Amino acid sequence: MTPAAHQGDQTAMIEDYVATREDERSFQATQVGLASLALTTLGALAGLIGRYVLGAPKPGDGIPAGLLVLTPLVPLALFAMFAQAGAQATLRTHYMRDLEEQLTEGTSASQTPWVPGAPTPSPSFIRLSGALVGLRHGHRVYRLLTVLLISIAMSAFIVILILIGTHVPGPWAAAMTVGYASAILTLGYLMWTATARGQAFYSAAHKRLAARISAQGGGPDPAAEAAVNDEKRLLSYLLLPRPADLVKSLYYFAGVILAGFLGDIPHRDFAHWSLVAIWGWIVLELLAYQARYQWNDIRGLARDRLHPMASKRRRLPDTEESPQATALFAAWRIAAALVLALGAPEGSRTALLIGIALIFALGAAYETARHQDLSVLVIILVAVGYPLRFCLGLAVAGYDRSLSGLLAPGLGVLAFAALGWSTVGLTWTLEADETKDKNPPTGHHRQLWKQADLPKAKPNPYLPPLKVGYPLWTVPNLAQLVACASVVAMAHLATPAQWSGRSTALMIIATVAMTALMLLGIRGWWTVAAFAGSFAVITAAAFLDAPHPSALWVPALWAVFAGFYLSFRANTYTGLTSVGETIAAVAFFTKHLVGGWIVTGNRTIRKQKGKLEMLNDQGTWEEWKPEA
Repeated sequence: MTPAAHQGDQTAMIEDYVATREDERSFQATQVGLASLALTTLGALAGLIGRYVLGAPKPGDGIPAGLLVLTPLVPLALFAMFAQAGAQATLRTHYMRDLEEQLTEGTSASQTPWVPGAPTPSPSFIRLSGALVGLRHGHRVYRLLTVLLISIAMSAFIVILILIGTHVPGPWAAAMTVGYASAILTLGYLMWTATARGQAFYSAAHKRLAARISAQGGGPDPAAEAAVNDEKRLLSYLLLPRPADLVKSLYYFAGVILAGFLGDIPHRDFAHWSLVAIWGWIVLELLAYQARYQWNDIRGLARDRLHPMASKRRRLPDTEESPQATALFAAWRIAAALVLALGAPEGSRTALLIGIALIFALGAAYETARHQDLSVLVIILVAVGYPLRFCLGLAVAGYDRSLSGLLAPGLGVLAFAALGWSTVGLTWTLEADETKDKNPPTGHHRQLWKQADLPKAKPNPYLPPLKVGYPLWTVPNLAQLVACASVVAMAHLATPAQWSGRSTALMIIATVAMTALMLLGIRGWWTVAAFAGSFAVITAAAFLDAPHPSALWVPALWAVFAGFYLSFRANTYTGLTSVGETIAAVAFFTKHLVGGWIVTGNRTIRKQKGKLEMLNDQGTWEEWKPEA
C-alpha cells in the first residue's frame, strides 16, 4: 500500500471513529432515558395494581382479567428496547476497539517506530472504560452497581406479575406465567450474551455480515455461510423440532371432535369446548410431544448421524451447542406444559397431567426398547402412540365413560392402533427401500422390505416403490384392513341407529372397498374412480343403516383412513420427510392422482404424454434425464 493510500485509509478510519464516538454519547443519553422510563412505568403500574386490583372489593370488580394480564407488556417492551440498545452498544464498543487498534498500529505518540507486540503507545478510551465499568472485566463495585440496578428493576417487574397472577382466573395465570417467564429468560439470555460474552457476540455479527456479503456475490466465505446456516437450522429446530409430526395431531382432534358424538361431554358449551381443545393441543402437541421428540433426538444423536438420509430426516442439527441447547429447550417445554396443565380450563386439568405422564412413560419405554434393539417391542410402542393421542382427545374433551360405556373408545383404540401399525410399517418399508444401497435393511426394516417383494437393485429414475404390486398379506395392509373396519364400527356408534344386519353389511362393504384399493394401487384416474365410487357406496349404505346427518361420520372417517394409506403408496421416503407433503398427506395423494406429479429426492417429476418431465430451477418443465 502506498503512503498516500495508507493516509487516506487513516483519514477514513478517524472520521468513522469520530462518528462512532458521537453515536456512543447519544446512546448513553438514550440508555439513561430508557432506564428512567422503565422505572417510572413500573412505579405507575404498581400504583394501578394497588388501586384497581388489591383495592377491589372482590375479584371481578376491578380491571378485566384479559386487560390486566396485558398491562405488563409496556415495561416488558421497554426492557426489550434496553436489551436491543445494549446489544448495539456492545457491537459499537468492540468496533471502536478495532478502530483504535488499527489507528495506533505502526505509530506512537512520540512518532517512534512501533514494535509489534509492544503496549499501545496512547491510552485507549474503550479499554479504559471497559477496565473500570465493564461487566466482565470492570471494577467489582461498578459491576455490582449495574447488577443491582437490573436486579431491582426485574424484581419489581416480577412482583407485579405475581400480584396480577394471583388475582386472575387460573388459565390466565398459567398463560401469563409461561409467556412472561419465557420473555424474561429470553431477555436475560440476550443481555448475558451481549455483555459477558461480548467478544463472541461481536464475532458472530462479523460472521453474519460475511455470510450476507457472500450471498450477495461479494466473495465466497464458506465458513461464515456454514456457521450462519447452522445457527438458523438450530433455531428453527428449537422452536419446532418435528413440524412434520404435527400431522399426528389429527388423532388428538379426532378424539376431541368425536367425544360429543360417541358419548356425552356434560356442562360444556361450544366456546368452552373450543378453548379446552386448543389448550390441550398446545400442552400435548406443541409442548409435551415436541419435548419428547427432543429427548429422542438427543439420545439418538450418534445413530442419526450415521443414517444415510440424515439431512432429509431433519433431526437435531449436528453442531457443538445443539445437545445442550436442545436439553434446555426440552426442559422449558416440559415446565411450560406442566404449568399450563395445572392452570387448564375447568374439567381438563387431570386429563392433561395424566397425558403428560403417559407421553413420557411411553417415551421412556420406547427409548429403552430401541437402545436394547427389541424390534418387536419398538413396533408395538410406536403404534400405541396413535391411539394414545385419540384417547387423550376424548379425555380432554370430557368424554363421560359412565354414560357412554367403553365400547366406542375401545374401537377407537383398535382403529388408531391398527392405523399406526399400518403407517409406521409403510414408512419403514419405504425407508428400507430408499436407503438399501448405502445401508442394507436389518431387523424389522428387513422383514417389512422382504414382505413388499421389491427389487434388490434401485431403479433409475427412482419412483414410489409401492405404487402397484404391493402384496395384500403384508403387515401394513392387514393392519389397514383392521383399521378401516374398526373405524367404521366406531363411526356407526356416533349415529342414533342400533346395530343391525345393515351395520354388519356396512362394515363388510368398507373392508371390501379398502381391499380393492390395495389391490389396485396407484393407477391414476382408475384409482380416483375406485376411491370415489367406494365413498359413494359407503355413504349410501351408511344412510340406509342410519338416516341421520351423523351417518356422514362413517364415509368421512373411512375416506381419511383410506386417503392417508394411499398417500403412502403414492410416495417415496424422501417425499414423506418433506414437511409440506406430510402435513397435507391426503392433499398430496389427490395432487398426485390428478396432476400425475411424483416427488422423488429433491426433484419434482410428472408424466406427460407418456414421457417423464422434470421441473427445473426456473420453474419450467423439461425432459427427465436419469442420473448416471
